[in-house]
Formats: sequence, C-alpha cells, structure tokens
Amino acid sequence: MLKDNSFLNNLGEYCIDELKKIGATNSEVIVAHSISEDMLQRNGKIEEVTRSEDISIGLTAYIGQKKSSISSSNLTKNNIKQAIIRCYEMAKNTPEDKYCGLPKNNNLEKDHICLLYTSPSPRDATLSRMPSSA
Repeated sequence: MLKDNSFLNNLGEYCIDELKKIGATNSEVIVAHSISEDMLQRNGKIEEVTRSEDISIGLTAYIGQKKSSISSSNLTKNNIKQAIIRCYEMAKNTPEDKYCGLPKNNNLEKDHICLLYTSPSPRDATLSRMPSSA
C-alpha cells in the first residue's frame, strides 16, 4: 500500500511528541518507505517480475547525555507505542556520554558544499545504453 507524505510526516510527529511526553529531552525519527521492483530476464525473455514494499521507523531518544536507538517495521499502534517506551527506557539505562546529543543551532553548517561527484567515470560510458526512462 503506497503511503503518502502526510502519513509519513504524521507518524514521525506522533513518535517525537510521544517521546517528549514521557521525558526525552530530544529525539530523532526516521520514517522510511521503500518500493522495489525487479525483473529477471534470461535469453531475452522475462522469467520473473517481483515487487516489494517496506515501511519502517527508526527512533532515537536522548535524555540529557544519554542516548538509545530502536527500529521496527511492525507499525501497529500497539507496537509503535511499545517501541517508543522501550527506546526511552533504554536511554534511561545507558551511561552518560559527554559527546552525545544533537548539535546546537550555532554548530550547524549554514553554507552547504555540494558533494556530488561530477568528474567523468567509467560508469558514464555505460549510461548511454540505458533506456531513456531509467
């Protein structure tokens, strides 16, 4: 089932809100939705076509200088609630780390540098054989 951006955003906001309610000082949430389609050809004939879809969350809870992370692909309401509580409880029981935490605003980079590799590579020569829709 294809999930739209509002579903993914709402799920992320819900997790952050719940972690804050139970005592996390900061939190991070990754909501991943991926779709994969594969086709196997042999001797010019299609042998197999497969499609898979996956949706999962990754939670990170911070309590001061303590941190824990957990992920799950079981997104039932009950399991999400349990994952949130588990993530928080794990952070409570983790030793403090003076280097742990999210960066302060004054430590965030404001002038981003483009890191895309733009020099020609051997792979570029094979791209001309790719179908135009790829």
